[in-house]
Parts: sequence; C-alpha cells; structure tokens
Amino acid sequence: MRGKTKRNAKAKETQNVPPLNVSLPSGMSAPEMQSLIVGALLEYDQKKQEIAKQKEVEEANEWRRKIGYKDYSDRKFLRRTVLTFVNSVWVLLKVLFMRKERIDGDFATVGLMRIALSATFSIAKLVLWVISAAGLLIYPISLIVPSIPKMTFPSALSYIAIGLTSLLFAQLFRIAGIEIEKMKDRDYVVEVFAAVAAVVAIIVSVVLR
Repeated sequence: MRGKTKRNAKAKETQNVPPLNVSLPSGMSAPEMQSLIVGALLEYDQKKQEIAKQKEVEEANEWRRKIGYKDYSDRKFLRRTVLTFVNSVWVLLKVLFMRKERIDGDFATVGLMRIALSATFSIAKLVLWVISAAGLLIYPISLIVPSIPKMTFPSALSYIAIGLTSLLFAQLFRIAGIEIEKMKDRDYVVEVFAAVAAVVAIIVSVVLR
C-alpha cells in the first residue's frame, strides 16, 4: 500500500512538471539542429570507443607487466629465440605462483573465455572438415575401390550436398574463431561464451541421456 502511494505521488509530481521549452539559436533551422545533435552523438560514441580501447590496452600492458612478459621481436633470430624461451619460462613461474594481492581485473578470465571459444570452434571446424571430406570423396572412392559398393547417382548427390553444407559450416566456424580472437568488446565475449556453453551443455545432456 505504501509503495502504491509513493508511485502515485511520483506520477503526480511528473505530471506537474512544466513542459521544457527549447528555443533554437537565431538563424538555425530544425534540420540543422538535428544534424548538429547527431554529429555530437556520433563524436561522443567515437570517443567512448576510443576510451574503452585505450583502457583495454592499458589493462593488457599492466597484466604483461605483472607476469613479467617482454617482447623481443626487435632482436636477431638466435638471440630472440633464446630470450623468448627464457621469458616464457619466467612468465609461467610467475603465473603459477602469483600472489592473490597482485591479481585484479578480468583480463585472465576473459582470456580463458576466448581460448575456450576458440578451442570449441576449432573442434567443430575440424569435425565438419572430416564430414565434408567424407561426403565429397565417398563417390569417387566408390568408383576406384572395388570393395566399396557402387553408389547410385541420387545417393552420390546427397553425399555431395552433405559435404558442401559441412564445408560451409566449417568455414563459418573458422571465421567465428578468428572473430573471437579479434573481438574487443568483453561483454560480447562473455555473452557468446554463455550462449556456446549453454548449447554445449544441451548437446552433452542429449548424448549422455
């Protein structure tokens, strides 16, 4: 009852608010004002994206600093190989024994999600490539190998269609894996991970049932 009274009072206050009168600057038409507002919104969105990208770069650099990662790409091949190997061992030791006080942010968490998504898409891609190869090659192989029964033309067409469809989806999974690696929006990575995890859980439950 008290909540209803508060909502009614709030609605009454909103109705009593006088209308906002916006006067355009002299000499400026409504379309020009609209264009100005749209330009300001686009500029704000661009700056917001730049700030988010800069923040991600800073967080990545901070994470590399914490784990002791160093880039030796400017060194000669032999020296670069040795230094990179030594640095990789050092990074592994620092990650294994990193103290709780030095851990903050979500860089590692999002990184693990990216790895899991890339691995899932890679496995799906390889499985579909195998199915595609089998579907496209089964008919020519049946003509060459005497022990395999010869297929009818409609059956061959169905296998070829399955092979081409599998190849298409395999390439889509390949593209999706590359997109995940290049994706900058962390929230979107989390959403994709949740969706893929739900689909995988459904598939596993159906298979094990």
